[in-house]
Amino acid sequence: MNDEQLFKLLLTVLERIDDLPITWCLAGSANLRVQGMDVPVNDLDITTTKSGVNLFEELFAHNVVKKHYSEEKQGIFLDLHINNIEVEIINYDDKKDLSMLDKIQITTWKGLKLPTLRLQHAKRFYQMIGRDQKVALIEQYLKNTAK
Repeated sequence: MNDEQLFKLLLTVLERIDDLPITWCLAGSANLRVQGMDVPVNDLDITTTKSGVNLFEELFAHNVVKKHYSEEKQGIFLDLHINNIEVEIINYDDKKDLSMLDKIQITTWKGLKLPTLRLQHAKRFYQMIGRDQKVALIEQYLKNTAK
């Protein structure tokens, strides 16, 4: 998706959860994009708490495709379809330490204030799930921006 589509999608999410007591953060490629990395974004991944998954399910009830538990990934996954884009709301079991919701920072992107996972922590996440190509991309970006 292009930046305009991503902006509209994020705005839809922000407007719907406006000021509700929910802890969440961007994950996946959208997290990298809004922090300045030039990566393609095909869908939107959001990490949240168990209660956050339930709140997203309630707020986006007409957008729900399915909700399921993944043994392989050890988490609850809520699949949504918003603005013709796939959105995945994720709560990882605590034992995998993948949610990293204690590592959130607020990033302003195109005027939107978004909870994001710092790139160093995103790199750690990708290392934990064996996505070496993403790890290398983040390392290269951090190296280039440190100059």
